[in-house]
Amino acid sequence: MKVINFYSRLTLLIISIILISCNSSKKVASQKIETENYFIIGSGGGFTGIYTQYKVNDSGLIESYDFENNTYHQYKSANKNQVDGFFNQIIALDLSNTDYSIPGNISDYIDVLNADQTINHIVWANETNDFNPEIIKFHKNVMQFIKE
Repeated sequence: MKVINFYSRLTLLIISIILISCNSSKKVASQKIETENYFIIGSGGGFTGIYTQYKVNDSGLIESYDFENNTYHQYKSANKNQVDGFFNQIIALDLSNTDYSIPGNISDYIDVLNADQTINHIVWANETNDFNPEIIKFHKNVMQFIKE
């Protein structure tokens, strides 16, 4: 009887230790991976077919696109606060819902990343008069900022 009582206590002790050790392990909070917000802006075409394209990240990093190798390379780094205004203008101009795709011989374009990670591509002829002048002005201001 004493042997059985000893083994039952030993079994209970081992089970308790296992349960306590499992419960005391540290729980690691799952980390949410932040996706960087960006927009793409560019222009080009004409008889040369050459395009210039930049990716403006909300972190302030501005990258130029190498069409030959299909890659982006750091072009310049701006202060995050400097590019925040552009992202605010994208919202104010409602670019994620702007539907316009009328390219010309030479075209300007803006690609805006939507909340669902799809891209809204807006393109217009460089010398158009029938497109939203505020968007044209936005494009001009961003391109000028990038090239400064």
